[in-house]
Amino acid sequence: MSPADTSSFSIPIVLPKVGSLGHIAASEAQRMISLMTAQDRGSARLARLLADPQRAARVAAIREQMNQPSPDWSGPDDDENDLPPARIMTVDDLHRAAAAATDVDDPDIMGAAWRRD
Repeated sequence: MSPADTSSFSIPIVLPKVGSLGHIAASEAQRMISLMTAQDRGSARLARLLADPQRAARVAAIREQMNQPSPDWSGPDDDENDLPPARIMTVDDLHRAAAAATDVDDPDIMGAAWRRD
């Protein structure tokens, strides 16, 4: 089997047990959550967070602050790479971004701002 051949791999699909009214029992939800990886749980939490338009706007505000070019960047040059130089976010940068979004103490908002899924 070559590395690119994925035909022999199988991914188990776990379907929830659904009650007569179409609801998933709490115990079944817990079982499903325990099968999820940390990344799956993070993605699910991010999806729930971003479903709220107000909180999604706050995440966007933080990301916008984080994506600002470095203050010493003079703009695009004639090279092939017209992106600003890489900039390391400092704690102060992160606090300013969070303060702009009024969510300094909200770990869900801050976590979502850092995620790039």
